Amino acid sequence: MRLLRQWAELARICADPVDRAAAELGFGAVLHMDGTFDAAYQRYENGLAMAYADDSPYGQTLAANSLADLFSSRRLPQQPVLTDAQLRTLAQQDLRAAVAWLEIALDLASGLGDLATEAPCANKLALTYERLGEWEAAIAMHQRSLAAAQRIGARQSEAAAWLCLAQGYQRASKPAEALAAAQRALPLANPALQPMVRIVIGAAYRILKQPEAALAEYEQAYRELRETDDLGSQLACVTGVADLRMQLGRRAEAISALQEAIEIAHALSATQEEASLREQLANWNQNVP
Repeated sequence: MRLLRQWAELARICADPVDRAAAELGFGAVLHMDGTFDAAYQRYENGLAMAYADDSPYGQTLAANSLADLFSSRRLPQQPVLTDAQLRTLAQQDLRAAVAWLEIALDLASGLGDLATEAPCANKLALTYERLGEWEAAIAMHQRSLAAAQRIGARQSEAAAWLCLAQGYQRASKPAEALAAAQRALPLANPALQPMVRIVIGAAYRILKQPEAALAEYEQAYRELRETDDLGSQLACVTGVADLRMQLGRRAEAISALQEAIEIAHALSATQEEASLREQLANWNQNVP
């Protein structure tokens, strides 16, 4: 904070509106991280006003994005005690405010012709719509993010956008569309992203009642993930492997995969998950054909 204050004072002395706005947004970010909503809001709003006064569309975009992040991450009040319905209403109101600010940011980025800013902004708006359960609006924003990434011409940006679209379709319960989008992502994805794409493909095949195809994707994803330290994704993947092997009658291999899942859950200190997997293993061992 001391450095920010020095920066703000220097910007004031030098009458530099760009630095003054940036300093206000910096103060807002610090207060945001501290969970001080009202103070952070005031700083972000100050930064936005300064950016408009200076006719700085990039500053306006940054401020609008910051305000959206503030509303979408606000912690709900602990006191007074509220009902679940009241808490849901407050959460929805905050998400609506986040959407409004993100729409402003997206319009500004589009007006600038800045695709590198437009793509992530559209993606963020898509994810916010998903939190509201507005699937069609979310898909439209995922598609807009993809279109911007394609116009940029960056292979990995396009791969990530296809994956986000596939995940959006998946959450919207549209497995065929999720499968098609993920299959577009796979040849573009770098090795680090490919396991995540394969998991989406496997999940889509599973819902579409193609267990052999689903298992092949999960097994390949698990082989790739074992070369990483991403234990959370390994756990999700090998659990799917176990279930699909059992479904296909490959009992011994299914139990082996489930035992691996238990070991990973233990390493993650995922106590509830480990207990659930152990119960599943006990059931499998009891129900011997």
